[in-house]
Amino acid sequence: MGQVVQTIYADALFGVAKDFDKVEEYFEEVKTLHGIFETEKKFAVMLETPQISTGEKKKILDDVFRGKISNEILDFMKILVDKRRIEFFLKICEEFENLCMKHFGIVTAKVYTAYELSSSESRKLKAKLEEVTGSNINIVNEIDELLIGGVKVVIEGKVIDQTALNKLNQLGVSLREISL
Repeated sequence: MGQVVQTIYADALFGVAKDFDKVEEYFEEVKTLHGIFETEKKFAVMLETPQISTGEKKKILDDVFRGKISNEILDFMKILVDKRRIEFFLKICEEFENLCMKHFGIVTAKVYTAYELSSSESRKLKAKLEEVTGSNINIVNEIDELLIGGVKVVIEGKVIDQTALNKLNQLGVSLREISL
């Protein structure tokens, strides 16, 4: 259900952004809010808790964000509170940001590695991915120490997995097939 909810609300917000010709402005605001909600987990939990009334939550949103973000984004957040969908806010932000990036002609590549890529590695990978895809690429590096080494890239649902973990798994499958 979460996937459907985030898509519906992100599409609706993106439609409003386009209608008002404010895609860039809303993109920046949503990106900022996304960061706030990711770092201030207690704030997000407070907005999700049923012990606080909807009216109180909307007043808190007003007190915290009025004058700092556009009225449309603030009203959007209040709609999410009213509809009891604020728990999906981070996913809605991600989906909205992806829609904006596509609008700007930029494709996000999630790059999973066992360690953080250096700026040089990131630049080289970005250049290679842009060459292969023909798109402007935005790299988001996700750290997963279980990968051991190598890189896994996810672009628009396509997966390129060149990790040591994947190669070991493939080797294990091959060995099981041999012993049968």
